[in-house]
Amino acid sequence: KIGCQTKIYVIIASGKCTISSINLEHNHALSPKKSQFQRSHKKMDSYSKRRLELNDFAGIPPNKNFYSLVIEAKGYENLQFGEKDCRNYIVKVRQLRLGVGDVEALCNYFIRMQRRNSNFFYVIDMDDEGRLRNVFWVDARSRATYDSFGDVVSFDSTYLTNRYNMPFSPFVGVNHHGQSILFGCGLLSREDIDTYVWLFKSWLECMHGRTPKAIITDQCRSIQAAVAEVFPQSHHCFCLWHIMKKVPEKLGGLAQYKEIKKTLKAIVYDVVELNEFIVGWQRMIEDFGLQENEWLSSLFFDRGRWVPVYVKSIFWAGMSTTQRSESMNAFFDGYVNSKTSLAQFVEQYDKKNVKEIPSRYILTRWRKDVKHSHYYVLICYDEISDQGVEFDKLCANFYEAGHLANSRRKYDFLMEWIDKSKEKLKDDMGWDRSKQITLPSIDHVIKSNEKLLSPLQVRSKGRPPSKRKESKMEKIIKKKKKKEVNIKYVFL
Repeated sequence: KIGCQTKIYVIIASGKCTISSINLEHNHALSPKKSQFQRSHKKMDSYSKRRLELNDFAGIPPNKNFYSLVIEAKGYENLQFGEKDCRNYIVKVRQLRLGVGDVEALCNYFIRMQRRNSNFFYVIDMDDEGRLRNVFWVDARSRATYDSFGDVVSFDSTYLTNRYNMPFSPFVGVNHHGQSILFGCGLLSREDIDTYVWLFKSWLECMHGRTPKAIITDQCRSIQAAVAEVFPQSHHCFCLWHIMKKVPEKLGGLAQYKEIKKTLKAIVYDVVELNEFIVGWQRMIEDFGLQENEWLSSLFFDRGRWVPVYVKSIFWAGMSTTQRSESMNAFFDGYVNSKTSLAQFVEQYDKKNVKEIPSRYILTRWRKDVKHSHYYVLICYDEISDQGVEFDKLCANFYEAGHLANSRRKYDFLMEWIDKSKEKLKDDMGWDRSKQITLPSIDHVIKSNEKLLSPLQVRSKGRPPSKRKESKMEKIIKKKKKKEVNIKYVFL
Protein backbone atom coordinates (compact mmCIF):
# COMPACT_ATOMS: atom_id res chain seq x y z
CA LYS A 1 0.00 0.00 0.00
CA ILE A 2 3.00 2.30 -0.48
CA GLY A 3 2.63 5.08 -3.02
CA CYS A 4 -1.18 4.96 -3.33
CA GLN A 5 -2.36 8.16 -5.04
CA THR A 6 -5.99 7.98 -3.93
CA LYS A 7 -6.86 11.51 -2.71
CA ILE A 8 -9.71 13.91 -2.24
CA TYR A 9 -8.83 17.64 -2.46
CA VAL A 10 -11.12 19.95 -0.49
CA ILE A 11 -11.04 23.76 -0.49
CA ILE A 12 -12.43 25.55 2.55
CA ALA A 13 -13.47 29.12 1.90
CA SER A 14 -15.98 31.38 3.66
CA GLY A 15 -17.04 28.54 5.91
CA LYS A 16 -17.87 26.27 2.98
CA CYS A 17 -16.17 23.09 1.73
CA THR A 18 -15.68 22.56 -1.99
CA ILE A 19 -14.31 19.34 -3.49
CA SER A 20 -11.84 20.39 -6.17
CA SER A 21 -10.60 16.99 -7.41
CA ILE A 22 -10.87 13.25 -6.65
CA ASN A 23 -8.55 10.37 -7.45
CA LEU A 24 -10.04 6.94 -6.67
CA GLU A 25 -7.41 4.78 -8.36
CA HIS A 26 -5.78 2.41 -5.82
CA ASN A 27 -2.58 0.52 -6.44
CA HIS A 28 -3.52 -2.32 -4.07
CA ALA A 29 -6.37 -4.68 -3.31
CA LEU A 30 -9.20 -3.16 -1.28
CA SER A 31 -10.37 -4.52 2.08
CA PRO A 32 -13.92 -3.26 2.61
CA LYS A 33 -14.37 -5.45 5.69
CA LYS A 34 -11.73 -3.37 7.49
CA SER A 35 -13.85 -0.23 7.19
CA GLN A 36 -15.24 -1.04 10.63
CA PHE A 37 -11.98 0.20 12.13
CA GLN A 38 -12.49 3.70 10.73
CA ARG A 39 -13.99 6.22 13.08
CA SER A 40 -16.83 7.07 10.68
CA HIS A 41 -17.93 3.42 10.58
CA LYS A 42 -17.63 2.62 14.27
CA LYS A 43 -20.99 2.28 15.93
CA MET A 44 -22.07 0.69 19.20
CA ASP A 45 -25.70 -0.36 19.32
CA SER A 46 -27.89 0.04 22.40
CA TYR A 47 -27.94 -3.70 23.11
CA SER A 48 -24.13 -3.89 23.30
CA LYS A 49 -24.02 -0.81 25.53
CA ARG A 50 -26.51 -2.35 27.91
CA ARG A 51 -24.59 -5.61 28.02
CA LEU A 52 -21.35 -3.78 28.79
CA GLU A 53 -23.01 -1.81 31.60
CA LEU A 54 -24.56 -4.85 33.27
CA ASN A 55 -21.42 -6.96 33.01
CA ASP A 56 -19.27 -4.13 34.37
CA PHE A 57 -21.63 -3.61 37.29
CA ALA A 58 -21.44 -7.36 37.99
CA GLY A 59 -17.63 -7.04 38.24
CA ILE A 60 -16.67 -8.70 34.94
CA PRO A 61 -13.28 -7.37 33.66
CA PRO A 62 -13.38 -5.20 30.49
CA ASN A 63 -11.47 -7.74 28.37
CA LYS A 64 -13.86 -10.58 29.22
CA ASN A 65 -16.78 -8.20 28.89
CA PHE A 66 -15.77 -7.40 25.32
CA TYR A 67 -14.98 -11.03 24.50
CA SER A 68 -18.51 -12.07 25.47
CA LEU A 69 -19.80 -9.77 22.71
CA VAL A 70 -17.28 -11.26 20.26
CA ILE A 71 -18.54 -14.77 20.98
CA GLU A 72 -22.15 -13.70 20.62
CA ALA A 73 -21.38 -11.98 17.29
CA LYS A 74 -19.42 -15.09 16.16
CA GLY A 75 -16.19 -13.23 15.41
CA TYR A 76 -14.38 -9.92 15.73
CA GLU A 77 -15.17 -9.05 12.11
CA ASN A 78 -18.89 -8.98 12.88
CA LEU A 79 -18.58 -6.19 15.44
CA GLN A 80 -18.62 -2.51 14.48
CA PHE A 81 -16.37 -1.53 17.38
CA GLY A 82 -13.21 -2.70 19.11
CA GLU A 83 -12.06 -3.46 22.64
CA LYS A 84 -10.72 0.08 23.10
CA ASP A 85 -14.17 1.49 22.29
CA CYS A 86 -15.67 -0.80 24.92
CA ARG A 87 -13.15 0.29 27.53
CA ASN A 88 -13.80 3.96 26.78
CA TYR A 89 -17.53 3.43 27.08
CA ILE A 90 -17.16 1.57 30.39
CA VAL A 91 -15.02 4.42 31.79
CA LYS A 92 -17.68 6.92 30.72
CA VAL A 93 -20.46 4.87 32.30
CA ARG A 94 -18.54 4.56 35.56
CA GLN A 95 -18.05 8.29 35.72
CA LEU A 96 -21.74 8.87 35.11
CA ARG A 97 -22.59 6.29 37.74
CA LEU A 98 -20.42 7.99 40.33
CA GLY A 99 -21.75 11.39 39.33
CA VAL A 100 -19.44 13.49 41.54
CA GLY A 101 -15.74 14.08 42.03
CA ASP A 102 -13.44 11.20 42.83
CA VAL A 103 -12.75 11.98 46.49
CA GLU A 104 -16.32 13.08 47.15
CA ALA A 105 -17.62 9.87 45.61
CA LEU A 106 -15.20 7.90 47.78
CA CYS A 107 -16.44 9.63 50.94
CA ASN A 108 -20.06 9.12 49.95
CA TYR A 109 -19.37 5.46 49.35
CA PHE A 110 -17.79 5.02 52.79
CA ILE A 111 -20.69 6.83 54.46
CA ARG A 112 -23.18 4.65 52.61
CA MET A 113 -21.34 1.48 53.67
CA GLN A 114 -21.23 2.61 57.29
CA ARG A 115 -24.97 3.25 57.24
CA ARG A 116 -25.53 -0.32 56.11
CA ASN A 117 -23.29 -1.71 58.84
CA SER A 118 -22.03 0.35 61.76
CA ASN A 119 -18.94 -1.91 62.05
CA PHE A 120 -17.60 -0.63 58.73
CA PHE A 121 -14.47 1.41 59.57
CA TYR A 122 -12.67 4.02 57.48
CA VAL A 123 -10.16 6.84 57.96
CA ILE A 124 -9.28 9.54 55.42
CA ASP A 125 -6.08 11.57 55.83
CA MET A 126 -6.03 15.05 54.25
CA ASP A 127 -3.16 17.51 53.82
CA ASP A 128 -3.23 21.22 54.74
CA GLU A 129 -4.76 22.13 51.37
CA GLY A 130 -7.66 19.72 51.84
CA ARG A 131 -6.28 17.22 49.33
CA LEU A 132 -6.64 13.51 50.02
CA ARG A 133 -3.35 12.01 51.14
CA ASN A 134 -4.08 8.51 52.50
CA VAL A 135 -7.17 6.37 52.96
CA PHE A 136 -7.79 3.24 54.99
CA TRP A 137 -10.89 1.06 55.37
CA VAL A 138 -11.98 -2.27 56.85
CA ASP A 139 -15.37 -3.88 56.33
CA ALA A 140 -17.38 -5.55 59.07
CA ARG A 141 -16.55 -9.06 57.87
CA SER A 142 -12.79 -8.41 58.04
CA ARG A 143 -13.08 -7.05 61.59
CA ALA A 144 -15.00 -10.12 62.72
CA THR A 145 -12.54 -12.45 60.97
CA TYR A 146 -9.55 -10.81 62.67
CA ASP A 147 -10.92 -11.79 66.07
CA SER A 148 -10.48 -15.46 65.14
CA PHE A 149 -7.48 -15.48 62.81
CA GLY A 150 -5.50 -12.34 63.66
CA ASP A 151 -2.43 -14.09 65.09
CA VAL A 152 -0.35 -13.69 61.92
CA VAL A 153 -0.62 -10.84 59.40
CA SER A 154 1.11 -10.33 56.06
CA PHE A 155 1.57 -6.75 54.84
CA ASP A 156 2.73 -5.66 51.39
CA SER A 157 2.71 -2.24 49.67
CA THR A 158 4.20 -2.94 46.24
CA TYR A 159 0.98 -2.89 44.21
CA LEU A 160 0.05 0.19 42.15
CA THR A 161 -3.46 -0.04 40.77
CA ASN A 162 -5.08 3.36 40.32
CA ARG A 163 -4.66 6.51 38.28
CA TYR A 164 -2.89 8.31 41.15
CA ASN A 165 -0.20 5.61 41.55
CA MET A 166 -1.14 5.20 45.20
CA PRO A 167 0.22 1.86 46.50
CA PHE A 168 -2.46 -0.61 47.51
CA SER A 169 -1.50 -1.95 50.95
CA PRO A 170 -3.55 -4.93 52.15
CA PHE A 171 -3.39 -6.63 55.55
CA VAL A 172 -3.79 -10.35 54.80
CA GLY A 173 -4.12 -13.40 57.02
CA VAL A 174 -5.03 -17.07 56.69
CA ASN A 175 -8.01 -18.94 58.09
CA HIS A 176 -8.40 -22.51 59.36
CA HIS A 177 -8.91 -23.77 55.79
CA GLY A 178 -5.61 -22.29 54.63
CA GLN A 179 -7.45 -19.61 52.61
CA SER A 180 -6.24 -16.01 52.35
CA ILE A 181 -8.45 -13.47 54.11
CA LEU A 182 -8.39 -9.67 54.14
CA PHE A 183 -8.00 -7.74 57.39
CA GLY A 184 -8.11 -4.28 55.83
CA CYS A 185 -6.74 -2.14 53.01
CA GLY A 186 -5.01 1.17 52.55
CA LEU A 187 -4.14 3.51 49.69
CA LEU A 188 -1.05 5.58 50.43
CA SER A 189 0.42 8.70 48.86
CA ARG A 190 3.92 8.13 50.25
CA GLU A 191 6.01 5.24 51.49
CA ASP A 192 7.81 6.91 54.37
CA ILE A 193 7.86 6.18 58.10
CA ASP A 194 5.15 8.72 59.02
CA THR A 195 2.73 7.31 56.44
CA TYR A 196 3.20 3.73 57.59
CA VAL A 197 2.89 4.77 61.23
CA TRP A 198 -0.43 6.49 60.39
CA LEU A 199 -1.66 3.37 58.56
CA PHE A 200 -0.64 0.92 61.29
CA LYS A 201 -2.15 3.08 64.04
CA SER A 202 -5.41 3.42 62.09
CA TRP A 203 -5.54 -0.34 61.62
CA LEU A 204 -4.73 -0.97 65.29
CA GLU A 205 -7.50 1.42 66.36
CA CYS A 206 -9.92 -0.43 64.10
CA MET A 207 -8.98 -3.76 65.72
CA HIS A 208 -9.53 -2.37 69.24
CA GLY A 209 -5.82 -2.21 70.03
CA ARG A 210 -5.20 -5.95 69.56
CA THR A 211 -1.79 -6.37 67.95
CA PRO A 212 -0.90 -9.45 65.88
CA LYS A 213 1.53 -11.93 67.39
CA ALA A 214 3.55 -11.98 64.17
CA ILE A 215 3.76 -9.81 61.06
CA ILE A 216 5.46 -10.52 57.72
CA THR A 217 6.70 -7.70 55.46
CA ASP A 218 9.45 -7.01 52.94
CA GLN A 219 12.80 -5.41 53.89
CA CYS A 220 11.63 -1.81 53.49
CA ARG A 221 13.39 0.28 56.16
CA SER A 222 10.38 2.58 56.55
CA ILE A 223 8.10 -0.37 57.27
CA GLN A 224 10.64 -1.78 59.73
CA ALA A 225 10.70 1.47 61.68
CA ALA A 226 6.89 1.78 61.65
CA VAL A 227 6.41 -1.81 62.83
CA ALA A 228 8.91 -1.30 65.64
CA GLU A 229 7.00 1.81 66.77
CA VAL A 230 3.40 0.57 66.47
CA PHE A 231 3.82 -3.20 67.03
CA PRO A 232 6.77 -3.47 69.42
CA GLN A 233 5.50 -6.75 70.94
CA SER A 234 4.92 -8.50 67.60
CA HIS A 235 7.46 -10.82 65.97
CA HIS A 236 8.57 -9.12 62.75
CA CYS A 237 9.66 -11.43 59.94
CA PHE A 238 11.03 -10.56 56.48
CA CYS A 239 9.67 -12.23 53.38
CA LEU A 240 12.00 -15.15 52.60
CA TRP A 241 10.89 -15.30 48.97
CA HIS A 242 11.77 -11.64 48.35
CA ILE A 243 15.22 -12.13 49.84
CA MET A 244 16.06 -15.21 47.80
CA LYS A 245 14.68 -13.56 44.67
CA LYS A 246 17.32 -10.84 45.01
CA VAL A 247 20.21 -13.32 44.90
CA PRO A 248 20.74 -13.12 41.09
CA GLU A 249 20.57 -9.31 41.24
CA LYS A 250 22.99 -8.95 44.15
CA LEU A 251 25.41 -11.80 43.44
CA GLY A 252 24.96 -12.54 39.74
CA GLY A 253 28.07 -10.59 38.71
CA LEU A 254 30.45 -12.68 40.79
CA ALA A 255 32.70 -15.21 39.07
CA GLN A 256 31.64 -18.11 41.31
CA TYR A 257 27.95 -17.19 41.31
CA LYS A 258 26.58 -20.71 40.75
CA GLU A 259 28.62 -22.20 43.58
CA ILE A 260 27.73 -19.30 45.90
CA LYS A 261 24.03 -19.66 45.13
CA LYS A 262 24.07 -23.41 45.75
CA THR A 263 25.91 -22.98 49.04
CA LEU A 264 23.61 -20.14 50.19
CA LYS A 265 20.47 -22.20 49.52
CA ALA A 266 21.90 -25.17 51.41
CA ILE A 267 22.69 -22.97 54.42
CA VAL A 268 19.27 -21.28 54.43
CA TYR A 269 17.01 -24.26 53.76
CA ASP A 270 18.87 -27.32 55.07
CA VAL A 271 20.41 -26.39 58.43
CA VAL A 272 18.47 -27.24 61.60
CA GLU A 273 20.68 -25.73 64.32
CA LEU A 274 21.68 -22.11 64.99
CA ASN A 275 25.39 -22.89 65.38
CA GLU A 276 25.32 -24.88 62.16
CA PHE A 277 23.96 -21.84 60.30
CA ILE A 278 26.55 -19.46 61.74
CA VAL A 279 29.45 -21.80 60.98
CA GLY A 280 28.18 -22.47 57.47
CA TRP A 281 27.65 -18.77 56.74
CA GLN A 282 31.11 -17.77 57.93
CA ARG A 283 32.69 -20.57 55.92
CA MET A 284 30.83 -19.40 52.79
CA ILE A 285 32.05 -15.81 53.32
CA GLU A 286 35.65 -16.93 53.73
CA ASP A 287 35.70 -19.51 50.92
CA PHE A 288 34.35 -17.08 48.31
CA GLY A 289 35.90 -13.87 49.66
CA LEU A 290 32.62 -12.06 50.37
CA GLN A 291 33.73 -10.07 53.41
CA GLU A 292 33.05 -6.74 51.68
CA ASN A 293 29.59 -7.61 50.35
CA GLU A 294 27.20 -5.18 52.09
CA TRP A 295 24.04 -7.05 51.11
CA LEU A 296 25.19 -10.33 52.66
CA SER A 297 26.39 -8.46 55.73
CA SER A 298 22.96 -6.86 56.22
CA LEU A 299 21.26 -10.25 55.79
CA PHE A 300 23.47 -11.80 58.44
CA PHE A 301 22.77 -8.88 60.79
CA ASP A 302 18.97 -9.40 60.36
CA ARG A 303 19.20 -13.22 60.33
CA GLY A 304 16.78 -13.48 63.24
CA ARG A 305 14.00 -12.04 61.02
CA TRP A 306 14.18 -14.27 57.96
CA VAL A 307 16.32 -17.42 58.33
CA PRO A 308 13.98 -20.42 58.88
CA VAL A 309 16.12 -21.94 61.64
CA TYR A 310 15.76 -18.71 63.67
CA VAL A 311 12.00 -18.23 63.25
CA LYS A 312 10.86 -21.87 63.32
CA SER A 313 9.83 -21.66 66.99
CA ILE A 314 7.29 -18.89 66.23
CA PHE A 315 3.77 -19.61 64.98
CA TRP A 316 3.42 -18.28 61.40
CA ALA A 317 0.18 -20.02 60.34
CA GLY A 318 2.04 -21.68 57.48
CA MET A 319 3.31 -18.37 56.05
CA SER A 320 6.93 -17.40 55.55
CA THR A 321 6.49 -14.87 52.75
CA THR A 322 4.22 -12.00 51.69
CA GLN A 323 2.93 -14.05 48.78
CA ARG A 324 -0.47 -14.12 50.47
CA SER A 325 -0.62 -10.36 49.98
CA GLU A 326 0.73 -10.61 46.44
CA SER A 327 -1.80 -13.29 45.54
CA MET A 328 -4.48 -10.91 46.78
CA ASN A 329 -3.00 -8.22 44.52
CA ALA A 330 -3.08 -10.63 41.58
CA PHE A 331 -6.71 -11.36 42.40
CA PHE A 332 -7.60 -7.68 41.90
CA ASP A 333 -5.58 -7.46 38.67
CA GLY A 334 -8.53 -8.54 36.57
CA TYR A 335 -10.79 -5.82 37.95
CA VAL A 336 -8.69 -2.68 38.32
CA ASN A 337 -5.94 -1.01 36.30
CA SER A 338 -3.72 2.06 36.19
CA LYS A 339 -6.67 4.27 35.15
CA THR A 340 -9.01 3.18 37.93
CA SER A 341 -10.21 6.04 40.14
CA LEU A 342 -10.26 5.75 43.92
CA ALA A 343 -14.01 5.38 44.16
CA GLN A 344 -14.04 2.81 41.38
CA PHE A 345 -11.25 0.87 43.08
CA VAL A 346 -13.11 0.66 46.39
CA GLU A 347 -16.31 -0.20 44.53
CA GLN A 348 -14.56 -3.12 42.76
CA TYR A 349 -12.95 -4.15 46.08
CA ASP A 350 -16.38 -4.39 47.66
CA LYS A 351 -17.75 -6.43 44.75
CA LYS A 352 -14.87 -8.91 44.86
CA ASN A 353 -15.52 -9.52 48.57
CA VAL A 354 -19.13 -10.58 48.06
CA LYS A 355 -19.40 -14.04 49.58
CA GLU A 356 -22.94 -14.82 48.39
CA ILE A 357 -23.80 -14.47 44.72
CA PRO A 358 -27.07 -12.57 44.18
CA SER A 359 -29.87 -14.81 42.96
CA ARG A 360 -30.29 -12.83 39.74
CA TYR A 361 -26.88 -14.04 38.55
CA ILE A 362 -27.66 -17.74 39.10
CA LEU A 363 -29.42 -19.81 36.46
CA THR A 364 -32.40 -21.58 37.96
CA ARG A 365 -31.36 -24.98 36.65
CA TRP A 366 -28.04 -24.80 38.53
CA ARG A 367 -29.55 -24.09 41.95
CA LYS A 368 -29.35 -26.90 44.51
CA ASP A 369 -32.90 -26.31 45.73
CA VAL A 370 -34.55 -26.34 42.30
CA LYS A 371 -36.97 -29.13 41.51
CA HIS A 372 -35.91 -30.49 38.13
CA SER A 373 -38.41 -32.20 35.89
CA HIS A 374 -36.65 -35.55 36.24
CA TYR A 375 -37.37 -35.44 39.97
CA TYR A 376 -41.01 -36.16 39.17
CA VAL A 377 -40.29 -39.20 37.01
CA LEU A 378 -40.89 -42.31 39.05
CA ILE A 379 -38.39 -45.14 38.65
CA CYS A 380 -40.41 -48.34 39.00
CA TYR A 381 -39.71 -51.83 37.70
CA ASP A 382 -43.02 -53.29 38.84
CA GLU A 383 -46.32 -52.88 37.06
CA ILE A 384 -47.43 -49.22 37.27
CA SER A 385 -51.03 -48.59 38.22
CA ASP A 386 -53.31 -46.44 36.11
CA GLN A 387 -53.42 -43.85 38.88
CA GLY A 388 -49.63 -43.66 39.01
CA VAL A 389 -49.36 -43.06 35.27
CA GLU A 390 -51.98 -40.32 35.44
CA PHE A 391 -50.19 -38.71 38.39
CA ASP A 392 -46.88 -38.68 36.48
CA LYS A 393 -48.54 -36.98 33.53
CA LEU A 394 -50.10 -34.34 35.78
CA CYS A 395 -46.78 -33.60 37.49
CA ALA A 396 -44.97 -33.30 34.17
CA ASN A 397 -47.58 -30.91 32.79
CA PHE A 398 -47.68 -28.79 35.96
CA TYR A 399 -43.91 -28.49 35.85
CA GLU A 400 -44.02 -27.34 32.24
CA ALA A 401 -46.77 -24.85 33.05
CA GLY A 402 -44.70 -23.48 35.93
CA HIS A 403 -41.79 -22.74 33.59
CA LEU A 404 -44.09 -21.08 31.06
CA ALA A 405 -45.39 -18.67 33.71
CA ASN A 406 -42.34 -16.41 33.39
CA SER A 407 -44.16 -13.09 33.88
CA ARG A 408 -46.37 -11.63 36.58
CA ARG A 409 -49.52 -11.74 34.44
CA LYS A 410 -48.92 -15.36 33.44
CA TYR A 411 -48.22 -16.26 37.05
CA ASP A 412 -51.45 -14.62 38.27
CA PHE A 413 -53.44 -16.33 35.51
CA LEU A 414 -52.01 -19.76 36.32
CA MET A 415 -52.53 -19.39 40.06
CA GLU A 416 -56.14 -18.27 39.54
CA TRP A 417 -56.78 -21.25 37.26
CA ILE A 418 -55.20 -23.66 39.77
CA ASP A 419 -57.26 -22.27 42.68
CA LYS A 420 -60.49 -22.63 40.69
CA SER A 421 -59.55 -26.13 39.58
CA LYS A 422 -58.74 -27.18 43.14
CA GLU A 423 -62.11 -25.96 44.39
CA LYS A 424 -63.87 -27.85 41.63
CA LEU A 425 -61.85 -31.03 42.20
CA LYS A 426 -62.72 -31.02 45.91
CA ASP A 427 -66.39 -31.46 45.01
CA ASP A 428 -66.77 -35.20 44.30
CA MET A 429 -70.51 -34.92 43.57
CA GLY A 430 -70.05 -33.51 40.07
CA TRP A 431 -67.75 -36.24 38.79
CA ASP A 432 -68.72 -39.58 37.17
CA ARG A 433 -66.52 -42.33 38.62
CA SER A 434 -67.73 -44.97 36.17
CA LYS A 435 -65.51 -43.78 33.35
CA GLN A 436 -61.94 -44.86 33.96
CA ILE A 437 -59.00 -45.07 31.64
CA THR A 438 -57.54 -48.57 31.21
CA LEU A 439 -54.07 -49.32 30.02
CA PRO A 440 -53.01 -52.43 28.14
CA SER A 441 -51.94 -55.19 30.50
CA ILE A 442 -48.95 -57.47 30.12
CA ASP A 443 -51.27 -60.16 28.72
CA HIS A 444 -51.38 -58.22 25.45
CA VAL A 445 -47.70 -58.84 25.07
CA ILE A 446 -47.26 -62.30 26.55
CA LYS A 447 -49.96 -64.90 26.92
CA SER A 448 -50.13 -66.45 30.38
CA ASN A 449 -50.10 -70.05 29.06
CA GLU A 450 -46.93 -69.62 27.01
CA LYS A 451 -43.71 -70.95 28.58
CA LEU A 452 -40.57 -68.85 28.37
CA LEU A 453 -37.21 -70.51 27.76
CA SER A 454 -33.75 -69.35 28.77
CA PRO A 455 -31.80 -67.58 26.02
CA LEU A 456 -29.01 -69.27 24.08
CA GLN A 457 -25.45 -68.48 25.08
CA VAL A 458 -24.10 -65.66 22.95
CA ARG A 459 -20.63 -66.03 21.51
CA SER A 460 -18.53 -63.03 22.46
CA LYS A 461 -16.53 -61.05 19.93
CA GLY A 462 -12.76 -60.67 19.92
CA ARG A 463 -10.26 -62.38 22.23
CA PRO A 464 -11.58 -65.32 24.32
CA PRO A 465 -11.81 -64.62 28.08
CA SER A 466 -9.11 -67.20 28.85
CA LYS A 467 -6.59 -65.20 26.82
CA ARG A 468 -7.06 -61.83 28.44
CA LYS A 469 -4.50 -59.21 27.51
CA GLU A 470 -1.95 -58.87 30.28
CA SER A 471 -0.66 -55.58 31.61
CA LYS A 472 3.03 -54.68 31.51
CA MET A 473 3.38 -55.23 35.26
CA GLU A 474 1.77 -58.69 35.00
CA LYS A 475 4.21 -59.66 32.23
CA ILE A 476 7.20 -58.59 34.35
CA ILE A 477 6.00 -60.56 37.38
CA LYS A 478 5.22 -63.61 35.27
CA LYS A 479 8.63 -63.47 33.59
CA LYS A 480 10.37 -63.09 36.96
CA LYS A 481 8.55 -66.11 38.41
CA LYS A 482 9.41 -68.20 35.35
CA LYS A 483 13.07 -67.21 35.66
CA GLU A 484 13.11 -68.19 39.36
CA VAL A 485 11.64 -71.60 38.52
CA ASN A 486 14.28 -72.22 35.83
CA ILE A 487 17.08 -71.30 38.24
CA LYS A 488 15.62 -73.66 40.80
CA TYR A 489 15.59 -76.55 38.34
CA VAL A 490 19.18 -75.78 37.31
CA PHE A 491 20.41 -76.05 40.91
CA LEU A 492 18.47 -79.22 41.47
